[in-house]
This record gives sequence, C-alpha cells and structure tokens, in this order.
Amino acid sequence: FRSAGTFIAVSSRLGYYSRVPRSFTSELPLIAVCRQRGTKAGDPIVFQTTQGDIAGRYHSVAGGLATRAVVWLSGSGGGFEGPAHGLYAALALELQIMGIESLRLEYRRSTRQDECVRDALVGAHWLTRERGIERLALVGHAFGSAVAITAGAASEEVSAVAALASPTVDAVARLGKPLFLGHGADDQVQPAAGCLRLEQRAAGDVTCRIYPGAQHNLDECRDALSADLVGWLDDQL
Repeated sequence: FRSAGTFIAVSSRLGYYSRVPRSFTSELPLIAVCRQRGTKAGDPIVFQTTQGDIAGRYHSVAGGLATRAVVWLSGSGGGFEGPAHGLYAALALELQIMGIESLRLEYRRSTRQDECVRDALVGAHWLTRERGIERLALVGHAFGSAVAITAGAASEEVSAVAALASPTVDAVARLGKPLFLGHGADDQVQPAAGCLRLEQRAAGDVTCRIYPGAQHNLDECRDALSADLVGWLDDQL
C-alpha cells in the first residue's frame, strides 16, 4: 500500500493469519500491515492480503500494554461507524480509556459471508499474535452478527461475541463462548423473536437484551445499549 510515505509498514512477512473451518475454501494469506499513526478517530490501517486489502481503524492503548481488545464488524453495507449513530466509533473511544483496544474493520467483499469471516479472523489473529492481546471479543451488527458468531465459533483466539440485531446463525450452536444478544423490540428487518431463538440455541453463557421501541438500527436505544455493551465487554474481557 503506497500513499506518499503516509503509511508505514508494520509487518512485511507473509503469514497465514486466518484459521477457518473446512467449509471455507482456503486461508487468507497476509502480506503486510500498513498503519498511519496518531489520528484521533483511530489509526487508519490496511491489511494487505493476496486477495485484496482489508481497511480498518485501530484504536490502540498508550504504552502498548493492552491485553484486551474488540473487533467491530459492520452490516452488509460496510463502513466503520456501526449502527445507532456511530456506536462503534463512540464505544471504541470509551473502551480505549478503559485500556481496551479496538479494531473497526471494512470488509473486502461485503456480500460474501465466508470472505467477511476471513477478514474478521485476519484482524483477530493480528491483534493476538502481533499486539499481544490475550482476551478478544467480536461485535457485529445485522449481517456482521452472523460474521462475528461464525468467526467466533471458528477461532480459539476469540473469547466472546456480541451480536446486535442478528439474523439466525447456525454456528451459534457451536460457539460455546459468552454471547451478548442485543435486539430492538420493534425491529422490522430481523424480528426480535429470532433473537430469542438464538438464545435458546446458543451453546454457552448468553446475555440477552430486548430494547422496547427500538428498530433495526438501534438508534432509539443507543444510550442503554452502549451502557449494557460496555459493561458486558469489560466483564468478559
């Protein structure tokens, strides 16, 4: 990745950073990681792979001593900000103060769940192997919830998963890790009844929150969701 010297390569060796189930056709080789340091809204970061670049925003903790981190995964529309008026960006800053790092990812191919799972696992693997993270959570919204649950079930590096406005995901039965489910009671895209089914099928400890009056993008419950999610992440990590 070149940008007139703006980015610096922080890793240049080829490594097979994604560990995925056999149902996926291949691992995703990582060539290099390029990061621009010192931006208030998270350091722009690019994971160069042999199958395209994964863009992100990385919120590191000063001193490089963090042992906890979150990977934030968007819906099928992509982007870094998340639902509920930029929830991901806001919580990444809040968690940073608490000593928890964040990596907000943009998918290479946002309509391909298998490829998005690979993207999530690249980020997870980089945080644990290169940044010394010991406890890692994946947080996804809508389509991103399916990505988070599937990636979480596939990787031993993931400690917990949060799924917001999630569709039904078969992999939840294999997850076996702490799971936070947040859903709007008035969600017309993914009705809240589906969240209750996920809770019943999940293998592992489940925290389920249904927010009255909230719809699919969870704008109406932003404050309550933020408090619940930050508290849960702090407990699990």
